[in-house]
Amino acid sequence: MGYPKPVPHAHGTPADGTIVQEQRRVVVKLTLRDKETAQEAVRRFRKLVERSGIKKEMRVREFYEKPSATKRRAKIRVERRNRRERVQPR
Repeated sequence: MGYPKPVPHAHGTPADGTIVQEQRRVVVKLTLRDKETAQEAVRRFRKLVERSGIKKEMRVREFYEKPSATKRRAKIRVERRNRRERVQPR
């Protein structure tokens, strides 16, 4: 029995807000700057949430998806990408 692998941490600068990833828990902290309006703070908070991936994770976990369905969607995605690359080579 060993210890779980450490989870990588994503840190922003304290003035810009901080995103800390702990075992399956993401904490978004925002400290208000001097002379910052509420609208600016909300905008920065929304960007921090977007960068942290919380909304994307919520959408993925909203409904249970069977592993076979996940694999099928991934396979279809790869096929589409390959088809696009064949039609429009870079």
